[in-house]
Amino acid sequence: MPSRRSAFKCASPERTLFFQQTLKTIVVINGPYGFPNPIPRWFYADLSNKCYCTTYWKHQKVVNLRRDPRATLLLETRSEYQKLKGHVVRTIAEIIDDYDLVFDTLKIIRQLVSRFAMTVSQEQSWIQSALKHPTLTFIPTNYVSWDH
Repeated sequence: MPSRRSAFKCASPERTLFFQQTLKTIVVINGPYGFPNPIPRWFYADLSNKCYCTTYWKHQKVVNLRRDPRATLLLETRSEYQKLKGHVVRTIAEIIDDYDLVFDTLKIIRQLVSRFAMTVSQEQSWIQSALKHPTLTFIPTNYVSWDH
């Protein structure tokens, strides 16, 4: 029986749209003893499919990514199995210490997740919070997609 793999391949414009419409991912990084460490994250993607999220400087994932910047992202849509679509994305992570980028990342994710802009008081508390965060960026190197 011939392989149906090519029928499930996702073209680049379709992939970019998928990334733009997906808000949650599971980031899998290598833990301190070599075991996979899956971490759920809210994120957003730019038009090159680079994914952005934040974390706290003191979290173990920052230590792990400094040791080994390879990460795999799992993105899925739908809750019904028959309509499930997804991507596994192999990436190289960067840890970026840029206050403006952290604040913008926090703000964009907040707006995407809640669908509402921040109030002035929320923005003030996030200004302080942004000091405690780096931005994690995940630069894709390889994609695997599927469609049920």
